Amino acid sequence: MIRLIDKNREYKRFRPSVSEKIALANNGLQWVLSSNVSALGVNDNDLIIRFQNGSLYQYPNQAKLYEPMLQSNSKGHFVWAKLRRPKVAYQKIGALPLESDIQTTDEDIFNLVDLEGLAVMARLQQLGMFIPNATQGLDLVGLTDLLR
Repeated sequence: MIRLIDKNREYKRFRPSVSEKIALANNGLQWVLSSNVSALGVNDNDLIIRFQNGSLYQYPNQAKLYEPMLQSNSKGHFVWAKLRRPKVAYQKIGALPLESDIQTTDEDIFNLVDLEGLAVMARLQQLGMFIPNATQGLDLVGLTDLLR
């Protein structure tokens, strides 16, 4: 896995090696550039997310989020805004270990996702774009690059 140098980005993203991309594809997953999320997939109507530590999570009835998540500028913020913050049900379904996985716990990965989401919300608030208790219907995911 290659760590990318991204200008104006607090969290550095990772790109899998060619062999890792093949392994992900062979398991029905699409690799993504992200500091937290490694790959995405769909199983029936469920969204599958592989995190950078190899853990696989299933989000039932959330396959509709696959394309929007692929297109989002920040996969970690997408997870926070569309799955964690609204408390969407999920379950760990296993792991798909790759050679260059980050050695960290699932809890630490989720804490990073939460921190990134909160940082974006704080930045929105600084810019006067945050309205307390009114963000539920807003699509803030595409704004993350503009705010950094």
